[in-house]
Amino acid sequence: FIKNSASRGGFASAGNMSLREPPSETAPQSTNGSMQYLVDTDDSDDQEGQIAERESHIGAGLCLTVRGVCCASPDMWFCFLGLLTLAVVAFVVPMNIMVPKSSKPSTTVWSNEKRRFNEWQFAVKILSEAEYENRSNQIAKLITSSGLTDADVISKRGSAQNRAFIYVTFMTPEVDLWDIEEEEYLLQLYGLTTLYYSTGGFDIWDNPTSDTILGDHPWSNSFAWLITPDYCDSWFGVICDEEEIRPVVKSLMLDGNILEGTLPQELHEKAFPNLEYISLSNNTLRGTVPSSIGTFYHLKLLSLRENQLTGSIPAEFSALVNLEALYMDRNALTGSIPIDIGKMNKLKEVSIYKNILSGTIPPMAGLNNLQLLYLEENYLSGSIPDDISGLRKLTDLRLRSNARISGTIPSTLGLGLSNLKSLYLDRMNLSGSIPSELGKLTNLEDLQLYDNSLEGAIPYELKFLTNLKRLYLDTNYLQGVIPDGLSKLVNLHSLFLSENTLVGSVPTSLGQLSALRDLRLHKNSLTGSIPSEVGDLLALRIFTLSNNYLTGEIPKEMGNLAEARVLQFNENKLYGTMPAAICKLTKGINGKGLGLLSSLVADCMEVECMCCHACV
Repeated sequence: FIKNSASRGGFASAGNMSLREPPSETAPQSTNGSMQYLVDTDDSDDQEGQIAERESHIGAGLCLTVRGVCCASPDMWFCFLGLLTLAVVAFVVPMNIMVPKSSKPSTTVWSNEKRRFNEWQFAVKILSEAEYENRSNQIAKLITSSGLTDADVISKRGSAQNRAFIYVTFMTPEVDLWDIEEEEYLLQLYGLTTLYYSTGGFDIWDNPTSDTILGDHPWSNSFAWLITPDYCDSWFGVICDEEEIRPVVKSLMLDGNILEGTLPQELHEKAFPNLEYISLSNNTLRGTVPSSIGTFYHLKLLSLRENQLTGSIPAEFSALVNLEALYMDRNALTGSIPIDIGKMNKLKEVSIYKNILSGTIPPMAGLNNLQLLYLEENYLSGSIPDDISGLRKLTDLRLRSNARISGTIPSTLGLGLSNLKSLYLDRMNLSGSIPSELGKLTNLEDLQLYDNSLEGAIPYELKFLTNLKRLYLDTNYLQGVIPDGLSKLVNLHSLFLSENTLVGSVPTSLGQLSALRDLRLHKNSLTGSIPSEVGDLLALRIFTLSNNYLTGEIPKEMGNLAEARVLQFNENKLYGTMPAAICKLTKGINGKGLGLLSSLVADCMEVECMCCHACV
């Protein structure tokens, strides 16, 4: 507390201040029941008067002491020695009274750009015992009557709520408890401080060093937290709306700050009525997600991703009608997705992948603004709901790695999701054929349907997906031939058709895919020869043809593939000699060339190959 403070908490916003330990709750300092001040170092007139007053009291005491020493010992030398000792005391004691022990100059630097610690001073207005008791009762009543915290929780010594309550009581002695705006300020301060203590925050005055402010420990950056109750001015990660009469907290941005512990129920609309953004991702938070977060009417962003949170997603979240982005991926959440998530019609992005969520995908029809839906790597079951096709603005749909989701791919996906760019339905338990309607998703860039039980032919309608960069259809039961129409996919980087039951020859038209880098056709029933046109794929890095029924010689034109890393021809009926042009592409122990090719594999009994890395 700074004397004559102009704003909340009785703290000056600037000036030379040094750190001191706040008074103990059980042993408040007082003088005859009145308030004491440790005066701000900038207030030189008051300081000089205070020092003079202290020196006069000390001087009076010394005079009495000198009289006692000299009268008790008539020996002049002894009297002189006593006087000399008292003179030293008279000089040192006032200096120690003037400068508290903890505020003596420190060489520890706060940071390269901020004040040194010895420039800070807690000029604390010390409440008398009676004043503290009255003040604490008033603040306790304010907190409990708001419904934020029960009285028994506040009184539980050592709890985050108890520590926050004591902090607010000591640090705001001049805040008017009868002013509504000041009440809102106190509740926000209490809510922030409770969050701080609940997630591993420490009392900064216990060890004010740069290692405790910035370091590899809980709250790796706690800049200005607790130093001043003016949280809007400088607390790291706290962003306020300064346009209000009294600034209010709008954002809590504490990503990657090594927060640990649990999130408190005080993370509530009653403490933060204007909160719009909460981002606490990439920490080590554990425990359940408090249902109180569901009270934030104005909340637009909630990011709790990459923590260790458990329990279910609170059903109360369906009340977050203004929420636009929900990120809770990479935790250990269980239970089902809230059934009423469809009511959150302002949602644009939902990412809750890589949890332990179960149950079916709830109705999504009301999410008309949804653009991104990440539900992959969970334990969801049932089928893909048809109403997802009604999400007209959806650009990214990922349901992959939910092995309990079965059934067919709804043909309606191709009719309603005209803005879709990514469709990940791989590693599920899908069956049936690939709907030809997917060919209408002309904005699609990434189509991944691998590792399912899909069957039937590859739809020729996929040739209309001219923006496609990745097409993964491998590890299914697809039949028929490789469509010539795939040569129209001029932007394709990766084409995976391996581990199916495809027949026919390798289309010569594939040589037109000039952007292709990865072509995998292994483990099919392909016949015929390897087309020389493959040598035109100058960007190709990986080409696998193993485990087919290909015949003939390996074309020398493949020596043009200067970017090749992997070429696999084994388990076929090829014969002849490995072209020298290909050998020049090799590298490694057995490689004879200076190229990039590190995996050249062939049937060396049928194909003479002195440069192969492996012979099967």
